[in-house]
Amino acid sequence: MLMLGYHKIDSVYKRDPADKYKRFLTDQYTRPEFELLKDIDWTWTEKIDGTNVRVGWDGAAVQFGGRTDAAQMPMRLLTRLQSKFTPELMTQVLGVQGGIVLYGEGYGPGIQGGGYDTNREQRFILFDVLATDQVERPCWFARESVVDFAGQLGIDIVPVVGHGTIAEAIEFVRVPRQSPCGTRLSEGIVLRPTVELLSRFGGRIITKLKLRDFVVGQEQ
Repeated sequence: MLMLGYHKIDSVYKRDPADKYKRFLTDQYTRPEFELLKDIDWTWTEKIDGTNVRVGWDGAAVQFGGRTDAAQMPMRLLTRLQSKFTPELMTQVLGVQGGIVLYGEGYGPGIQGGGYDTNREQRFILFDVLATDQVERPCWFARESVVDFAGQLGIDIVPVVGHGTIAEAIEFVRVPRQSPCGTRLSEGIVLRPTVELLSRFGGRIITKLKLRDFVVGQEQ
């Protein structure tokens, strides 16, 4: 089964080497595409502070993994995933063709310090789905399809929290707010063009903004 690890998401701006890369250089974008597209409409989804989880389906068996093959997954979380993503359910929703990887975040007590009110349970929340059996290259499903998968599987999906330009997203994330996924403060947001785009190298145009990068005194 091809279980590709989730790609790195670059921040909007480069960081200042003079202060050990803690502060943003707000006049230097990490990618030229971000500067070119800064004024288009982006969709903002909630960023969950947890551990990356992969759920793979090859048409017959389910496989679980972290961000990398070497990553260790909390046993409580793995047990919960195994009870939820059964071969019977995956066959019902995804069929027997396989070549599908669900990407999500495991969060709750014991993961990254916890902080989310999840009734003392560790949970999984979906944010992306990849088809790995494409002839030319893997294909990411559109948000509408990811929402549909989540509904059929009976799992949570990261919510959309806003739309707008990168500048508007920065103003939004500067203001501390409660996460819609729990009782703790939001970690930040992930931004994608409302019409998703790829770079000339085939990489996704996607970025992130975190509260701690814009609020003085927040822990780095």
